[in-house]
Amino acid sequence: MHVGGISKRGDLSDRFISQVIPVSAFLMAIREGDKDGFLTKTAAKGKVPVQFVDRLSELQAPLKTIFGKS
Repeated sequence: MHVGGISKRGDLSDRFISQVIPVSAFLMAIREGDKDGFLTKTAAKGKVPVQFVDRLSELQAPLKTIFGKS
């Protein structure tokens, strides 16, 4: 999960992201954090499903779905 915007990305965080996403089951991220397409491309390489939201508050519904909570 990447909950920061593009300002929370940089060389160091992108190195971690490129290591973690390919071995993840699912990626959720704030859409603004993928303005350069890095998250989408990295997830595609690992065939990892992605869900983007526009605001942090919108992550609640997908998390409930994933963890089976209503």
